[in-house]
Amino acid sequence: MTLEFNTPQVRNIKIMIFGEGGLGKTSLALTSFNPLLLDFNRGVHRASYPLQPITFNELSAKESWNKVLRTLASKEDIEQYNSIVIDTYGDVLELIIDCLFETKPKLFMSQGKPKENGWGEIKAESGRFMKAIKLFQKDVVVIAHNNYVKRNRTEDYKSYPDIVGSSKKIFERDFDLIGYITLKENKRILCFDHSEDAMGKNSIELPEYIIPDHKSDSYPTFLSEVIEDVKHRFKARLEDKSSPIEIYGPLKKEIDTATEPHELDTLLDKIKEVKYDYTVRMLKNALSKRAAALQIKYNINLPGFEIQDKQGSKEGKSETKSANSAEETIKKIDQNN
Repeated sequence: MTLEFNTPQVRNIKIMIFGEGGLGKTSLALTSFNPLLLDFNRGVHRASYPLQPITFNELSAKESWNKVLRTLASKEDIEQYNSIVIDTYGDVLELIIDCLFETKPKLFMSQGKPKENGWGEIKAESGRFMKAIKLFQKDVVVIAHNNYVKRNRTEDYKSYPDIVGSSKKIFERDFDLIGYITLKENKRILCFDHSEDAMGKNSIELPEYIIPDHKSDSYPTFLSEVIEDVKHRFKARLEDKSSPIEIYGPLKKEIDTATEPHELDTLLDKIKEVKYDYTVRMLKNALSKRAAALQIKYNINLPGFEIQDKQGSKEGKSETKSANSAEETIKKIDQNN
């Protein structure tokens, strides 16, 4: 069966922004295009350009979370917006925890801390919430406070989004960008690079952005323009015929249909010209497995592929031998290059 490859599409962008209080995280998030604000922090009145939010401060945590679920079910009403802003995700988790404490107290210890299965339920509910948000196919901006974590065996600290439990893995895994706001020479900077000082995720190699003053003409559309820049960069990468996506699919098809040593030699030469290390590793792995399946070995003295001597083997051992041959082939190819 031939694999059918699809070219990814860029429809919406998911960004997390975190930082210290007072640096304008909410104000910045609201400069996204036509945003709907889900205000769990109830601090929009402090924003430079406050808008009417949806808040969740009912009489009980259970009632507040039910309002969250009703909001997520209002698909037609949310359709009119282009962006969804969640402020803050730490407050989302706090509401989930409070709701579970009211409805499922057995998930908690006597001190009010979640048990192990309680943390599992929190992560599951958090995942369901974010899955519902993503289904709207809008740009998503999640705000988080800053949390300083001490580095191992040092006196230094590193900044992370203040998200309890393992829910932070949702953003590390699924979000396009994780950025933090910091101050440099009295200017606010939005940076997405992961560094020794702060966590980040910069999947499209964005530069640092100087955040304009909130009174400037460029401020009201600042994040909207950043997001459009991100979309253009992703689109350009996908359209680049030398990108990993465009390279891997066709070469993988050639590898899967190759039957002769000289064909594998030609493919190896093509792989050597690829400039993306991870793609090279994947293609070398596929090439080596194909060679092992064809009983073709790589001769480092030629250098090149050649038919290896066929040796009888007991039933059940051939698969192990092929796997070992594939690993050995990769090592020989790397030694020769």
